[in-house]
Parts: sequence; structure tokens; C-alpha cells
Amino acid sequence: MKNIKQFKEFVNESSDAGIFLDRFDNWIGYDWKKFQEAFLKLNKDNKIIHDKKENYYYGMIKGESTPVWKYDDLDGQLMFDIQRNLVGGLVYNYNMVSKKHPWS
Repeated sequence: MKNIKQFKEFVNESSDAGIFLDRFDNWIGYDWKKFQEAFLKLNKDNKIIHDKKENYYYGMIKGESTPVWKYDDLDGQLMFDIQRNLVGGLVYNYNMVSKKHPWS
């Protein structure tokens, strides 16, 4: 029988790489708040999960078992799985990037 890691162990293990493709941005205050609003606006089934114990937020989309982004609340670091301009575009140019966004 194959030993399979639990999801939580896998996510905690991949702090700087792994499922998030080593793409980082520092988001605090306005940017972080606007990003959350835009992510939820993309699709009514998108969810943000807050792990209070580890101080992480996870972005989940319908049909996926792994998060598409992870936010470290302590240092304001957002890790994601798509091109940087699509993530920044959610905050600064929502109408243009939201039409065919991979997280919608």
C-alpha cells in the first residue's frame, strides 16, 4: 500500500516552492484587501481559507483539491501558481484580466 501525505502536511512543507512555482509578491494593506475582494468576485465558488494556527490564507477554486495561492500573514508574502501580471491585474486592472482568468 502506498503512503500518501495529508494535504495539510504537503502545504506546510512547501513554504517557498512546490505548488506555488516560486512566484512571490509582498502584499499588505490595500493591495491584500483588494486582491481578496477580486479573487472572490472572479467566481462565486472561490473560497479563502484562513489557517489561524499557521497564520496563512489559502485561495481555493471549485474543482481543485490544492490551493491556487497562499498568503503568509506575518510577512505579507503572496505565493501563487500563475503569471505575475494576472495576479497583479486583479488588483490594478480587474476588468481586463478577469475575462479569461484561470481562477474564474
